[in-house]
Amino acid sequence: MTTRVYPTLVLAICSDITEFKSTEGIYYKVTLNKPGEPVKSSLDFDSLLSDREKEIVQHMSEGNDAFEIAERLFISENTVRTHRKNILAKTGAKNSVHLVRMAVANGWI
Repeated sequence: MTTRVYPTLVLAICSDITEFKSTEGIYYKVTLNKPGEPVKSSLDFDSLLSDREKEIVQHMSEGNDAFEIAERLFISENTVRTHRKNILAKTGAKNSVHLVRMAVANGWI
């Protein structure tokens, strides 16, 4: 008896809410989670990011949006967005979802 193996490629779609404007609704930025996409990094998270930026990443990983993070850290939403933009630039992450995936995969959080 011969056993047949059927290869299966599984792709997951993650949504990243990048910006919210009450008058215009929510903009969704959809990214494709490719199986071969690297998330492991040799970056030294502790020396790369400031303590505040590390806090922002931690709150992002808990699913908090810019408004919630701003309230918890007693800073403005624009400051949170600026931190997020700087974090993405420093880590090379494509978006918030990719950043959180990198943080988990590398043990940063």
